[in-house]
Amino acid sequence: MSAVRLLPVVFCLLVSCVPSQEIDQRGQSAESPSVGRALPPSRVLKTLVSGSAGTEYPLHARAGVLASGGIVFAVNRAHSASVASREFMVVGDEFGEEYTKVSPPVVNAAGTLLSYAKQDPQNGKFGVVLMRGDGTGGSSSQEQSRAFDWVSAPFFAPDDQAVVSVGAVGSLRNGAQYAVTVGREEWGNFDGVGVPVLSDDGNTVAYVQRAGNGAVAVRETRGGERVASRTYGDVLSVALDPSGRRIAFVAAEGGRQFVVVDGVEGSRYERVSVPYRGALWDPPLLRFSDDGGTVSYIASEGNRSFVVVGGEEGVAYRAVYPPVFLPGSQEVAYLALDDEQQLHVVVGGRAFMAGRVGNIQCPSYREYPPVLSADVSRIAFVMDNCQGSVFPTKRWIAVMDRAGKVFRTEKYHWVSLPVFSGDASRMGYAAEDDRKVVWNVEKM
Repeated sequence: MSAVRLLPVVFCLLVSCVPSQEIDQRGQSAESPSVGRALPPSRVLKTLVSGSAGTEYPLHARAGVLASGGIVFAVNRAHSASVASREFMVVGDEFGEEYTKVSPPVVNAAGTLLSYAKQDPQNGKFGVVLMRGDGTGGSSSQEQSRAFDWVSAPFFAPDDQAVVSVGAVGSLRNGAQYAVTVGREEWGNFDGVGVPVLSDDGNTVAYVQRAGNGAVAVRETRGGERVASRTYGDVLSVALDPSGRRIAFVAAEGGRQFVVVDGVEGSRYERVSVPYRGALWDPPLLRFSDDGGTVSYIASEGNRSFVVVGGEEGVAYRAVYPPVFLPGSQEVAYLALDDEQQLHVVVGGRAFMAGRVGNIQCPSYREYPPVLSADVSRIAFVMDNCQGSVFPTKRWIAVMDRAGKVFRTEKYHWVSLPVFSGDASRMGYAAEDDRKVVWNVEKM
């Protein structure tokens, strides 16, 4: 898994999606990509699919989001716009406590524990919750961190029991004091800005720190080792490889932006895509592969954007959307839009034309990667009829297999993130119509 444990989420906005011949990045016909490598057992983050097929969850307002590992609804309990919405976890048939916000939840490899970050509706503070993930966890929820002004989305340490997160007191944009929590233990006390990232075991952290009129990237270990980069005009984002031994960051200098990996500066571009500095739980845009050997990111020149993997630039498109590394591989998958408004699903350097899209300004379409099955045999993305407005009225899910064949669900007012079974033969998702949310399971 990547150093920042945020579960994949999906795009919106497609209007049509039809099977077509695969094309490679030079426009030539190509064979189906060889993508069948499964994650080693120790690297698998299993998901707990909550609710059975056909289960209804009556709500007083439209549902918000769902994430792998548990159903997370944003629900307004009154019809008045003056009443704040609340988000809560549903594990099995049990409704959890209501919060202002909750992060996408994670489940340990054994499928017995579930954790998520939450914001308290009373004082606005953030913390991390641990609960049993077997459908009986509501009464056993435990606070896993002290209260912070912000806390990262949690993940499980290699022992499959301890929950790891990093919290901040202060402002992510203007400066905060951070501390790392591993299980019940807390370490570190450092000043920085932006969103810090952690190694898989929670024993190494990377963050941005102000230095005079500029900024530095810092890698710090639980044992007290601290290494800082030279000072740049700004440092916009940081990343660690899973082991915590390698650091990468996006730097700005002389009106150009570039990625620095272990002190080696890459090509300079007009811009390198980074999440909003004050965002809560946005997915990372600068990523290491699972083996820590390769870095990927999105760079742009003028109105053209492209994915850079291991320093090699991919084909330039009108727009590209965040890549994800294929499990156990140094190849990536992502969505890209060409000048003809055609969407391409790019997997391992080969592109499938997936159809014409509507309004590319929908926020989720700009920000989130597609969902891959564990064996990478299928790729799913949310489609909608958002064209003249950024607010679609119908949404559905499209799933493409390695041959380019497309499966589509029914259309609904809202659909959630899809969740694949381990063998990718089934896909679960929540769908909402008439203010009722139903958990559906589709056979692929």
